[in-house]
Amino acid sequence: MASPFATLPQEMIDSIIPYLTRTDLSSLSRTCKTVRVATVEALFKNITMTWKGNGESSPRDNEYRAVAAPPPRLDLLLRTIIQIPILAGYVSIVEFRAEGFQNQGRCLFLPSLPSPSKPHSELFVAALRETEMPKSGEMETALKDNDLRSIVALFLMKCPRLATLTLDLDLLRRNRHISGALAHALLAPQTAKMAKLQYLTSLNVGADSETNFSSVACRMRGLRYSLNIQSYLPFLLSSTVEEAEMNLPNAWEKEEELDKWPLITLGNASSLKTLRLPNATASPLIVGKVLAGTPNLVKLEYHFWFTPDEVLNGPTLSLSLKLIKNTLTYLKIKFQCYSSQVSLAIDDTRKSSFPLAFCLVGNLAARLKSPTSYLQTWSLFVFGTIVVYEIFEWHEKKLMRAFAVFIENEEWRKATPNLESFNLSLFELDHCQNEGEEEWLPDVGVKELKVLCHRNRLRCRDIRPEFGTIVSFYGTSIQ
Repeated sequence: MASPFATLPQEMIDSIIPYLTRTDLSSLSRTCKTVRVATVEALFKNITMTWKGNGESSPRDNEYRAVAAPPPRLDLLLRTIIQIPILAGYVSIVEFRAEGFQNQGRCLFLPSLPSPSKPHSELFVAALRETEMPKSGEMETALKDNDLRSIVALFLMKCPRLATLTLDLDLLRRNRHISGALAHALLAPQTAKMAKLQYLTSLNVGADSETNFSSVACRMRGLRYSLNIQSYLPFLLSSTVEEAEMNLPNAWEKEEELDKWPLITLGNASSLKTLRLPNATASPLIVGKVLAGTPNLVKLEYHFWFTPDEVLNGPTLSLSLKLIKNTLTYLKIKFQCYSSQVSLAIDDTRKSSFPLAFCLVGNLAARLKSPTSYLQTWSLFVFGTIVVYEIFEWHEKKLMRAFAVFIENEEWRKATPNLESFNLSLFELDHCQNEGEEEWLPDVGVKELKVLCHRNRLRCRDIRPEFGTIVSFYGTSIQ
């Protein structure tokens, strides 16, 4: 018997469909051909999948393993849209997430798919060859193995009307396929077998649902060398993207090699108005290379994580921002430093205070909503524990001496003329000293610093960190 739903006027069907769950839509589409035609577009419009691992360690060898729940079968969906291309044209929103594939800063096994069947893999390889993507041999091999990263790349190439894309960072770890696939999809001529991705307007690449500072800082160490900036740059080749968010990683090429990037030679993200870079490790130099391709950028948020070994260049940051000074109306910058060894034992006073000095980012256009484009608040957390790292590599007296040079006689005005607050926390997770060391009193230095700041027209407060954090933190906000 025909479904009563099919007898409703089309305008009523259209008004009901948005309120149905995806499960109900799928069930309803099977009732009869008429209903299927009415619901299939809504069913394929938004593709959301989440790969889940439990992040627990194996009791046998004490190695961290992600024992995943049954994975979403993206490979089966890819097979369907290849066999029925009209369905691929309905895909407008894609959100691929991954949870539980990192633990205490360790990157676990990557999300995956079951072993392939030969008919499926042959279909995928044939579909890739139809796109005429150059240097596709490695990706073909991965498709034959049902490798999730290659399946994701091919799926995106087959969705011509894709408008909104979210890709979790665990789907970008060690992803060698998405860079070439997306660059080809964005730059190659449109054909019947090749999606041009000319409707893409919104991106969230490297999405991360983790918000706990300690967890984010720990995972930075594991992600440092497993994310490749080349997996991100193709998304900025698009002339249609208006809003982008990406945890842009750093590049390890030599500076003279950066000009060879496709983004610089071919790309022009002329439609990009908003760019957010949360939890990014890309240096100001790399950000400058990106901004060179965004001539109409209005809003920029840059959250930069770095290590104490990295050199932060203030003039480079200023030059990078000058590229967008005539269009920018909103700017927010935040710097955070992480270290696996809490290394802040620096004798050179200039190095000890360098995070303060490099924050000068003047010469922005007067149209910036907040003309005060300098560092306003400085917060520093210093931690130590011999339980985890067995050694102390920072010393309160050296830090205080460096701070005194920076603050005394209002010297701070030279580097950060609009600084209002200088906040500090000295905190020891496990109160132990090596033999012969003086007892460490965490509050003494903070009290002395407060007096120093107040005498030199700065506010100062004692800030307390989350228990368990074992990284150094430098933070600034420029708005």
